Amino acid sequence: MTYWGGGGIDRITGETLPMYHTLYELIRHQWRTNGSFRTDQGGILTMRAFHGTYYLRYADRSGNPQVISLEVFPRQQNSLVIQVDV
Repeated sequence: MTYWGGGGIDRITGETLPMYHTLYELIRHQWRTNGSFRTDQGGILTMRAFHGTYYLRYADRSGNPQVISLEVFPRQQNSLVIQVDV
C-alpha cells in the first residue's frame, strides 16, 4: 500500500482509506528528519536521524552559503565530526 499513486484509495467509492492517513503521517512527518538545529556551547549537535543522505547548509564567515553532504548508515550508531570555518 502506498499513500501516493492511489494505493490508499477505495476503488469503489474513491474515498481515502484510514490506513492512507496513518501511512501519510508516518512518511511525511514521523519518518523525516527536517528542521533547523543549533549546536550547544561546545559546538556539538546531537540528533536522531534516519539513514540516508543529509545536506548541512550554513553560512561561512563572509556570509556565503555552504553545503556539506553527510551520509547516515542504517543499523549502526553514526558519529560524524565536521569542522567548518565560520
